[in-house]
Amino acid sequence: MTATVIRRFGGAILTILAVLTFVFFVIRITGDPTSYLLPFDYTDEQKAALEAELGVDKPLPQQYVAFLGDLMRGDLGFSHRWSEGALGMVFDRLPATFRLASVAFLLTVSVSLPLGILAAARRGSALDGIIGGATTTGQAMPNFVLAVLLVWLFAVKLQWLPVGGEGGWKSYILPAVTLAAFPIASQTRIVRAAVSDVLTQDYIRTARAKGLSSRTVLTTHALRAAAVPILTIIGLQWQYFLGGTVIIETVFAWPGIGRLMVDAVQARDFAVVQSGVFVLSSIFIAINALTDIAYSWADPRYRAGGRA
Repeated sequence: MTATVIRRFGGAILTILAVLTFVFFVIRITGDPTSYLLPFDYTDEQKAALEAELGVDKPLPQQYVAFLGDLMRGDLGFSHRWSEGALGMVFDRLPATFRLASVAFLLTVSVSLPLGILAAARRGSALDGIIGGATTTGQAMPNFVLAVLLVWLFAVKLQWLPVGGEGGWKSYILPAVTLAAFPIASQTRIVRAAVSDVLTQDYIRTARAKGLSSRTVLTTHALRAAAVPILTIIGLQWQYFLGGTVIIETVFAWPGIGRLMVDAVQARDFAVVQSGVFVLSSIFIAINALTDIAYSWADPRYRAGGRA
C-alpha cells in the first residue's frame, strides 16, 4: 500500500511538472509581455530595464531553469499586470470558481441520476425516447451558444435574472445551468447504459424471481453494481466543471480562476497563467485520487486487486 501511494505521488508530481513545462513554453510563444506594460512612447532603455525586471531578457532555457528554481522554493512569481503575488491571486479567485462548480455539480447529479435510472427502468418506452432525444440535444449544443441564448431570453428579454457577476442566488442560475447542460446529458446516457446492463444480469432475474419488488431490485442490487462507471464519469466531470469554467466565467463575468486566466493570457502575464495551471492541475490529480478511493468503496473487486 505504501509503495502504491509513493508511486502515485511521484506520478502526480511528474504530471504537474510536465503540464507546467508545456505551459511555460507555449505562453512565451504568444509574444513579449513588456508591450502591455510600457507606455506608448517608451525608449529602448525602458524596454531593456523592464525585460530584465521580468526576467525575459535571458535565453529561454535559462528562463526555464530559473522558473524551476523558483518552483522548488514555492515561488510561482509576481503579477506585474496587477502588482500582486500570482499564486495568491489564484487562491483568491478559487472560491468563486469552486462555488459555481459545486452548484453545477449538484444540479448535474440531481438531474442526471434520476433521469438515467428512469430511462433504464423504462427502456424502449416513449419516455426513454424523450429522455434520449433531450440528452442528444444537450450534448450537441455548445455551451457558449447556450450561454448566449439563456442570457438573451432570461436576462435581456424577460429580465428575470442578472446578466452576469456573482451576487445573490439568482446570479448562479444561468452560469450553473450552462455549465451543467453537457454533463447532465452525458451522465444521463452513461447512467442509463450502466443500469440497463446490470438489469440484464442473471442475478437480477433471480432476485425478481424471488418476489422482490422492482424498486428493491433497482435500489439494492442494480445501482450498487452500476456505481463504478457512474463514479468514473462523476470524477471526470468535476474536472470539467473546474476547467470548463473558462468560457462560462468569461461570458457571465464571473470572478473566478477561468476569467482570471483569460485576462492573464491576454495581458501575457506568465506568472498568473502558470499559477492557475499549477492549482488546477493539483486539484485534478486530487480528484482522480478520490475517485480511486470511491472505486474501492463501491466495488470490492477493485479493492481486492483489480488495480495496484
